[in-house]
Amino acid sequence: MAKKASRPDGSETDKLTEEDKKRAHEIRIRICEGVIFLLGILAVGGIAFLIACAVFYWPVAAAVGKDTTVNVTQNLIANFKIDVLLGWAVGLGGMTWGYLERKSKMRDRKTKDERIIELEKRLDPSRTSSGLTPNGNIGN
Repeated sequence: MAKKASRPDGSETDKLTEEDKKRAHEIRIRICEGVIFLLGILAVGGIAFLIACAVFYWPVAAAVGKDTTVNVTQNLIANFKIDVLLGWAVGLGGMTWGYLERKSKMRDRKTKDERIIELEKRLDPSRTSSGLTPNGNIGN
């Protein structure tokens, strides 16, 4: 809260305390942060709007009455069938699972092969390798 301070002529004036100055500064900072946040939202929204226009509106406006890839794409989207999408999703999911499973098995195989090699070297230090890598390829 402002304190009353006396002037040399005897009149009183309001003098801001340090706490009042800090509070006013915090308010100005919050206002600036809000303005920057709103400008960021407007920028992102504007960019999204331009992308949407470039992808959807402008090609359609330019292709009115013409057979183009836009028409073909629109027909594919309009004649969308969930069973086709489901088939692709299951196929891609299976491929992804298979790839990740193979990667996991190869990692496990490498760990086990390193242990087996260590144990075999303990039993017979003069033992030679077959030259195969843990994944079954011929190593150099």
